[in-house]
Amino acid sequence: MRDPIHWSSKLWMSLLVCALVCAAAPAAAQTAFTYQGQLFDSGGIATGNFDFEFRAFDDATAGAQVGATSVANGLAVFEGQFTATVDFGAGVFDGTPVWVEVSVRPVGNPLFTVLAPRQPVTPAPLAVNADLVDGLDSTELQVPGPAGPAGPPGPVGATGATGATGATGATGVTGPAGPQGATGPQGPAGPAGATGATGATGATGPQGAQGAQGPQGPAGATGATGPAGPQGPSGVVAFASGSGAGSGGPTTATAFIGPTVNVTVATGQRVHVVVDQSLGSTVAGGGTALNLYPCFQSTVVGSSITTQGGGMFALTVPQGQRQLFGINAVFTGFPTGTWRVGMCGSSANAASWNNNEWGYITALVFQ
Repeated sequence: MRDPIHWSSKLWMSLLVCALVCAAAPAAAQTAFTYQGQLFDSGGIATGNFDFEFRAFDDATAGAQVGATSVANGLAVFEGQFTATVDFGAGVFDGTPVWVEVSVRPVGNPLFTVLAPRQPVTPAPLAVNADLVDGLDSTELQVPGPAGPAGPPGPVGATGATGATGATGATGVTGPAGPQGATGPQGPAGPAGATGATGATGATGPQGAQGAQGPQGPAGATGATGPAGPQGPSGVVAFASGSGAGSGGPTTATAFIGPTVNVTVATGQRVHVVVDQSLGSTVAGGGTALNLYPCFQSTVVGSSITTQGGGMFALTVPQGQRQLFGINAVFTGFPTGTWRVGMCGSSANAASWNNNEWGYITALVFQ
């Protein structure tokens, strides 16, 4: 689904162009003006061919349309920039405030998107009525004569003389290096002492015989058995899962939403529940005021629903969209019996949640 088209206006620039063009008209008022803008599509800069409709209104939000609708079909938009010629007809710019409303669609799309807010028209377009000034017809205004020629430039003054640079003093001479003294002779090395003789290695004696192995001693008595440790948890003992539309969308009273499952629980056992449900809206303003909780209910006839935790409040979804909402909780303290578990919720504006899909649920029973 295409997201709504967003728009950033540069109306002040367009109206300045109009003021310059219309003021240049000799007598008959021009009603067309150039309109420039910047178009964004899905949060990015738009590029392509689009159809535009321009309307003038006498109010920023309500009011009545003034003048004709100006249409520009197949207008090229490049990197978000576009320029259109707009003409509402005569009598629109009479000095009263005017707001321009723009509608746009990609070429080939049957639906227009109305861009908001309307853009106020600054006083510059009133130049279309500039053929009357102080009660005088524009044909009676004097036209100024041409400008006279520019006078010759004056002469350039002479450049003053540069002062002389002072002389650099002379560098003193370097004295001669003294001669290097002669290297003295190396003294003779002393004689090395004689190495003493190595003594003879004695013979290795024979290895003695291995003695006989002694008898093995008797085994000791077996010690007493220690006490048994505590039994560990047995883990998951049962599970259930399901899918489907279940109970449908939210109502104004707290009730199950989407699919549920029944689990049989013994005293002391716990239940882990995971639920995902797709909810959405097609009405204007989208779905609003949704509150969600994990919940359970005894299968005994007449039992009421019990919610757990503080819940999630004031959840919303935009018009024309569907979102996945999830609940993940562990229920404890059940007495022995069979229990219905799942996601519960309510909405003060339940009718706005009219575009719902399937959901999925898994429940694990463990110690």
